[in-house]
Parts: sequence; C-alpha cells; structure tokens
Amino acid sequence: MGVATPYNLVKDKTRTPFNIGTAIELYGFKEEEVQPLVKGLEGKVNNPQLLMKKILYWTGGQPFLTQKLCKLVATSADNFIRNEKEEEVWLEQLVQSHILENWESQDEPEHLRTIRDRILGRGDKTTDLLEIYQKILQLSEIKANENDEQMELRLSGLVVKQQGKLKVYNRLYEFIFNQDWVNKGLKEYDRAIADYNQAIKLDPNDVKAYYNRGIAYKDLKEYDRAIADFNQAIKLDPNDVDAYYNRGNAYGNKKEYDRAIADYNQAIELDPNFVDAYYKRGLAYNYSKEYDRAITDSNQALKLDPNYLYAYYNRGSAYGNKKEYDRAIADYNQAIKLDPNFVDAYYKRGLAYNYLKKYGRAIADYNQARKLGPNFVSAYNCRGNAYKDLKEYDRAIADYNQAIKLDPNFVKAYYGRGIAYKNKGDKDLAIKDFNKVIKFNNNKDLIQFAQEQLQEIDG
Repeated sequence: MGVATPYNLVKDKTRTPFNIGTAIELYGFKEEEVQPLVKGLEGKVNNPQLLMKKILYWTGGQPFLTQKLCKLVATSADNFIRNEKEEEVWLEQLVQSHILENWESQDEPEHLRTIRDRILGRGDKTTDLLEIYQKILQLSEIKANENDEQMELRLSGLVVKQQGKLKVYNRLYEFIFNQDWVNKGLKEYDRAIADYNQAIKLDPNDVKAYYNRGIAYKDLKEYDRAIADFNQAIKLDPNDVDAYYNRGNAYGNKKEYDRAIADYNQAIELDPNFVDAYYKRGLAYNYSKEYDRAITDSNQALKLDPNYLYAYYNRGSAYGNKKEYDRAIADYNQAIKLDPNFVDAYYKRGLAYNYLKKYGRAIADYNQARKLGPNFVSAYNCRGNAYKDLKEYDRAIADYNQAIKLDPNFVKAYYGRGIAYKNKGDKDLAIKDFNKVIKFNNNKDLIQFAQEQLQEIDG
C-alpha cells in the first residue's frame, strides 16, 4: 500500500505512448462512516456522537488520526461525568498533551514524521513544496491544478483537494506544520529568530519560543546560542524532553560528547521509549570510543524501531571499530536493504571488506558509493587503496589522482599515491608525494610513515 501518481505507475516511460493510469481520489471519514467508532466510545464519554464530531473537527476525517484519537479518548476516559462543554475542553487538552506537545517524540506509530520526511526529504523540490504549502497556510486555500509540485504535496497527505481548492487536511496538521515549521524548512532563520525574539519580549516565560529559537540557532550551527536557549527552556520546564535531546545534539556537534550523553540520559529518563535519544547517545558513545555502549544503545533503538536505518549503520560502525568486520557487514547489509541509496553504508561496508582482504567486494562497494556520490573523495581514495593492495598500481594512482583533484588537501591520497609510485619504481614521484605529506603537517602518523618511506628510498 502507498501513494503514487498514475504516471509513476507506468514502468517504461519510453515504450508506453499514453498514460493508462486513472487517479483515485481518497477522502477522509464522513460522520456517517464512523458509527462503528462511535460505538467504541459508548460508556466512556457522556455524549459519544457529539464528541465524535469534535474528533472529526481535529482530524478532518483522516482515517489513521481519527482512529488514533478515538483510541486515545477510549483509553484516557475516566468515567467522570462532564457536560458537553467540559468534554470539549477535555478533548482539547488530550489533543494538546498527547499529540501536539513534543509531537516528534510522541508520534507512535509513526505518521506525522512520515509527512514531515516526505516534504523535507525531497532535495531540490523541498523549497517548491514548502512555498506552495506556505501560500495555503496564509490564504487558507489555493486553486488546485495538476502540476507535479501540487501532486507531490497532496501525496504527502498534508493537503487535500476539495471543490477545486487545496486546503490543509485538518487542524492537527495545521497546528503542527505551521508557519514556524515552514520557516525552518525554508531556512528563513532570520525571520524565524526575529519572531521568537518578539515572542520572548512579550512573554519572557514562553518556553516554546526559547526552544524554537534554540532549534534555529542549532540549524545555523550557532551551537553556544542554541545551548543557551535550551538551558532557558529547561529552566522554565525541567521536563522538556525535546530541549534535553536537542541540547545534547548541540553538544554533540561541538564534540562535547560527555555533555551530550548526559542530556540524552535525561531525555531517556523522561521518555524511556525515545528511540532517537538512544540512537544519538549510541552515536556519542561511538565517537567517544565506547563501542560496547554504542552497540547496546543501537540494540535498544532497534528494539523500539526494527527499521531504524541509522541504528544499523551506527552499530555497524561500532563493530567495525572493534574489528568485528563480519558483524559490521551484516549491519551495513541491513542498512542498505532499508535504503539502497545509502552511500555511506556502501563506503563503510567496502572498508570492512577491505580489512578482510576481500578486495573485489570492497571495490564493488566503493564503485557504488562513487556512483551515488560522484564527489565522494574517500571512496576514490579507498578504492585506490584496494587496487594498491591488489598491486594494480596504475588503477590505484588514477583513483588517488581523482581524490586529489576533488580535494587538493586530502593528505591520505598523496601518501597512498606515494606508496603506489614507490612500488612501481617511480622513486622521484614517490619522493615528491611523501614530501607533500610532510609539508601538510596535519597528520602526525602519516608524517612519520612518509618519513620512514623516504628513508627506505634513500637507503
């Protein structure tokens, strides 16, 4: 099951002279279609029929959200007798606390994050999609047409076509995917920060304004400012799990891994099912060379989400760092199965094969990494290393040349090329490359190796 345009279903665009697909418009639940759900509320709330209307007001009839909110109402009802107005307020508080607040960490089973990723993960198209969506937010609706961008926006589930107009599907989406979210997506950080400044000026205790400004600063890589805002958000709300998590991310980006881990610890204590916090803490442990702890956290992330792509990748990296290459390869295999375009997983799997001296497989992975990332300098360099180990020196030199062309300061490529020249008997060119390694003076180990190579040549 999934979503697609009819054109997407034509497998061979070069042979099919006409589009044989027919678009099927899918609509949300109408009031008369949710009577089975109404029955599930009987005995739980005072007026199930009326409360269902309020649920549809929030969800717009979106099937998944409607069923999720009905289940939430049924499991949260306390049999307290409320009048109609009190029940409406109770439902609004339930929506606020269980769906809207910290929505990314509460989005289980995943739904809202899928919509987010369908919009923000579209590469160059993301800006176009956000700009169209921004117009819908500002004008309430725009005229619908069948251009690619509008179709993609509709397929994301965020907007719906009604009577020839595009509208936001429901109020939940409108609250979550609001103008602040659009600003971040469009990276209009100056405007966003100015808005948060004004909000804080009007209410110095506005915890969300500090938090959102911190996110903007983090995205701008102004990590100290981000941390200061997260500090203030946590001061105002010591249970703000997302503030701890994102402060941990900021510390991680500053390579202050102990502080990052402390914040992820706090986030996990507040929310033991916060899968991203386990993953990020595992990443911090990996960078801190605490590989067993990195593996433990990756295991927990995968227990919570068996399809967590980056948890497989991080665990594979930890196994690789422990020189358990077969286990590393198994994890990279799984990551690639989940995302066949995961360039770093091909590269890292190539490294693992290289260490196992399975050079053919290593080269195949470097080829794929290079195909997916034509400017992936390390893929050229490592393929050069594999060719060098196979004593195919001309091929190795060609790869080192390409790595140096892409990054003239990539010192490892000069060293590898120097070894290839030396083994070929081209001593003058080897000496030239080893001297460049020493001149760069930014890798003590390589400098020592280069000096030893020069002594061998002179000796």
